[in-house]
Amino acid sequence: MSFFSKTDEAFKSFRDKLMGHRFFRIIFNKYFIAVLVFVISIIFIDRNNAIRFVQTAKEIGKLQKQKAYYENGIRSADEKLNQLKSNRDSLEKFAREQYYFHKDGEDVYVFEKTKNK
Repeated sequence: MSFFSKTDEAFKSFRDKLMGHRFFRIIFNKYFIAVLVFVISIIFIDRNNAIRFVQTAKEIGKLQKQKAYYENGIRSADEKLNQLKSNRDSLEKFAREQYYFHKDGEDVYVFEKTKNK
């Protein structure tokens, strides 16, 4: 039993010496430990953790940029459609340029640019 009492006394003196330092008093404080466990669970363990929150925020930003891109495309297509509906000459020009339409007895030649290497 004397071995255990000596060990107990050595442990108590070590603990007292350790707790004498301000840093270890803060670290081993029960409130600090509780807050530390809470913060770790919020950042890493929880289903809605901070890491997932940041990833979701990045994805939302990317999707908003994509949404703006498609909205601009829709807006330009609507403007082009309104222009084509309002003017018959522009409709004919569009059909000839985009779909190579031609009138009867007319020949259409298509010249494509080639890449020079």
